Amino acid sequence: MTTLQYLKFAQRNLFTIICCTILSSAAGFIYSNSLNTNLFDNQLFVSISIQDKQKATNAYENLQAADQITESIQGWLKDPSLQQQLHQQTNLNFPFSGKRQEKNNLLINFTSSDQASASIFSEALIKTLKQRVTEYSQNSDLTILLNPQTLFTSKKSNPQAVYLIIATLLGLLLGLIFSWLYEEISKK
Repeated sequence: MTTLQYLKFAQRNLFTIICCTILSSAAGFIYSNSLNTNLFDNQLFVSISIQDKQKATNAYENLQAADQITESIQGWLKDPSLQQQLHQQTNLNFPFSGKRQEKNNLLINFTSSDQASASIFSEALIKTLKQRVTEYSQNSDLTILLNPQTLFTSKKSNPQAVYLIIATLLGLLLGLIFSWLYEEISKK
């Protein structure tokens, strides 16, 4: 088909295409308004350091050990028992994930319903991690320290415009597909 034929096809089926686009846009608008937009993105920054109890190793070995401990703590954040323990302590069931940043730093992300609950949840998380680190330190020659913990909270952005654009484009595509199917079935 040439460009002129595509334009004639769209002109013949303009009503169907417009109706599908409007219906899809309305569905996208309704869906985006039904989303909870009063959420907060939270990032908890934790720095991890190591002290050798026997002072026998050099600073470079301590840095390597801190890197490995950081990876271990990142693995702890995926432990279902840790998540369950936090849920029992705080009555908050925020899913969280940890990502290792440069060297001995962890960035723990979670979404909360308000800033107060984010603060409660982050305090419980740090307390639980400190307990686990203390237990780990008792069984090794290293003392693991969770240094400055900083919580950054920001209001989650409303993705309504994105949903409207996607719904409109899908409606346009559906209108074209329905029009093409109609013409194929009716042999026009």
